[in-house]
Amino acid sequence: MKNGKLLQFALAVLVFTVINCNNGVSPDKGDGKLFNTKWKLVGFFDVEKEMLATPEVNDCENCYTLEFSGQKDTLFLYDSGYWRCSGEIITLNFGCSYAVDYTSSTFNFGAITRVAAQELHDGEEYNMMLYNVQAFELSNDSLKLYYNDRKNYLLFKRRQ
Repeated sequence: MKNGKLLQFALAVLVFTVINCNNGVSPDKGDGKLFNTKWKLVGFFDVEKEMLATPEVNDCENCYTLEFSGQKDTLFLYDSGYWRCSGEIITLNFGCSYAVDYTSSTFNFGAITRVAAQELHDGEEYNMMLYNVQAFELSNDSLKLYYNDRKNYLLFKRRQ
């Protein structure tokens, strides 16, 4: 009987965590501005220094790409409020989920999953920056993902 109650408690904690893991970011309510788009990183921008650093590997067609699907991300058939995304760094692919609020320009990657292997060049740094994205700006051909309290952003150009 104790095991059953412990299992119920653990499940309740898991559901509570999933419901509250979006850090106050509202899900994309079907606005879909990012749906079915693919982006390639142009560079790492430092707002204070007004300086753009290009990725160390820039002659690779699929490196530093980010793709947003129009599919909901679900956990055990539970609608998490997140949408699916995926990408490539240099040698590794990753899957991800995201929540976006177009009114407040807030953005949150709910999860980024990849093989537990070390990435090359500035790929690890790029991966950590994605984990810390808090806000965004979107235009027809560019996407800025802000991190570090908007002191820096990842600049992407639309590929599709």
